Amino acid sequence: WQGNVISVAYGGTGTSTFQANSLVYASADNTISQILPGPNGYALVMVGGKPTWSSTTPGTAHPLLSSYHTDTSTSTPVRGDLIVYTPSNIWGRLPVGNNGYILFSDGLDPVWKSTAFITELGTIATGTWQADPIAIAYGGTGATTAAEARTNLDLDEIYEFGINSTGTAGYLWQSDGSGRGRWVSTSSLGIANTYNPALFIGTTTALYDGNFATSSLIGYQAANYICNYEYPGSHFCHTYEIFITIEKGDISNWSGSAWIAEGPPGYTSNSNDCNGWTSNDSTMLGAFWAFDSNGGGMGWLTNCSIVKPLACCKAP
Repeated sequence: WQGNVISVAYGGTGTSTFQANSLVYASADNTISQILPGPNGYALVMVGGKPTWSSTTPGTAHPLLSSYHTDTSTSTPVRGDLIVYTPSNIWGRLPVGNNGYILFSDGLDPVWKSTAFITELGTIATGTWQADPIAIAYGGTGATTAAEARTNLDLDEIYEFGINSTGTAGYLWQSDGSGRGRWVSTSSLGIANTYNPALFIGTTTALYDGNFATSSLIGYQAANYICNYEYPGSHFCHTYEIFITIEKGDISNWSGSAWIAEGPPGYTSNSNDCNGWTSNDSTMLGAFWAFDSNGGGMGWLTNCSIVKPLACCKAP
């Protein structure tokens, strides 16, 4: 046929030029047109009712786990399911676990487990604990208050008598009356923090038998008064104070003898400080000290009719 182009009305195309690999379509009624080849990978889609090349192809709606995907199972999803990669090397569904269960790894796959499987220790850095008290068996106190905790742990008595801080050297612990206390210096208590024993300072000028008396005092009280009158601040010496003076004092001028307070008898006789320094009966015995600068001397007993001065002692 080498005549005119056959029109569409007579079974032709109405044109004599077509590009290789193009598509022929009816662009309108009784009108044949061509669509030139599209870019590599493009798809033919309908846009505005006409076929058009497009770089993307609208997908067809379908379930995630459906036969459209070759790497998934085709089981029906249920609310709460999780998508996991299964041992069969496909994507599948992990059904929701029981109420209160946690998602737990067994080293290969995720599985739902009860909280009893929480055995690993870790560090809780933040948050507020608002659950039940932790029992003693699990490292807690089983209590919600400090007082209950001390009782549960058998620490209530330790709290009453325990010291809860480090004090300064030489301080004393003073109770506050409510189970605790504080450290205080001895100066705040009005007491000295050192003990200074009295030492022998001399004998009275007057001599006395075993019956000590003043106008209103007798016995030990009279002896103390007599010493204090002659040596202000002093008192009648005790045996112990004589020994302390020998240990710590100056005995270079010691001589003579004087009555001293010995107290209870040293054996079964009336060696009772002349009946408490109220008797000059010769059947009673009283203690006196024989002062000697060579070694300190010694203590003796003699009958209470003998007259001697009183030994007087005073704290430094």
